[in-house]
Amino acid sequence: MKNGYILALINPVAGSVAENDALQETLRREAGLRGRSLKIHETRADEDSAAVVRAACADGASLVIAAGGDGTVGAAVNGMIGTGVPLGIIPVGTGNGVAHATGIPLRRDAAIQLILEEAQQQRITVDALRVADRHFILNVSCGISARSIRDTRRKDKRRFGLLAYVWVIAGHVLGFRSHRYHLVLDGRTIEVEATEILVSNGTIMEALPALIGPRETFCDGILDVYVINGRSIPEYLEIGFRLLFRLRRDDRKITHHQVRDHVSIHAHRRSQPVQGDGDPLGRTPVEVKMVRGGCTLIVPGEAR
Repeated sequence: MKNGYILALINPVAGSVAENDALQETLRREAGLRGRSLKIHETRADEDSAAVVRAACADGASLVIAAGGDGTVGAAVNGMIGTGVPLGIIPVGTGNGVAHATGIPLRRDAAIQLILEEAQQQRITVDALRVADRHFILNVSCGISARSIRDTRRKDKRRFGLLAYVWVIAGHVLGFRSHRYHLVLDGRTIEVEATEILVSNGTIMEALPALIGPRETFCDGILDVYVINGRSIPEYLEIGFRLLFRLRRDDRKITHHQVRDHVSIHAHRRSQPVQGDGDPLGRTPVEVKMVRGGCTLIVPGEAR
């Protein structure tokens, strides 16, 4: 890791101006103490951040750091697929789903120490989900979650954090109708009624308190497909109860499928919004493909 320079991809709107200044100062100091060359790039809404990362990897960067939320991580991943360059994450966003799922420290200084101290870390090669020419680490979904991500305002996310999503989701659950979907799972066709279809890289609610994971499930070459049909808040609470206590999942409210290659989702009558790792991703139909070993991720040396 010591050959080549470090690229730090930083989302300047994640957190306050003072926090961003402190983050950059700490990165420069810690990299300098280790004799490492550091280049900092602040993301902009009108740029292709993945192209910035891709060019840096081709130019000799031996480590990429993504400081922001899952959107910033996603941008880095899209520039690093297949390069073998390791990715370190400083989680300073709203959800920080990748960090939660893989055990990366949520405190800024601890995350920086993990990235720069090889004795503390382990490198794992995680799978990715590909939709058209974009890659995602966590999940792709359509239904209530995608609608809620689309309708949650940035200023509310910054002010209320995850609670901003919860409020919007609750509003969508009330009175939301299920839709008929045509699914193709590794060539097997099924018809389902659902309010939510989640294609997840890792399992959900298997290693509490983490909602997604454990991290080994991000490296197993399997996509988990959850078909959820909860049409009220009590029904969603029942689904959560079933998952939490490992009760029978295959019923009219939730079914679980596993695939190794691809999933295609087509909504009958009306197309439905789609999201990938917390970013709006257009509408159905959508095809999700497995990319095995897509990205090398720096995580703590011992799993939680």
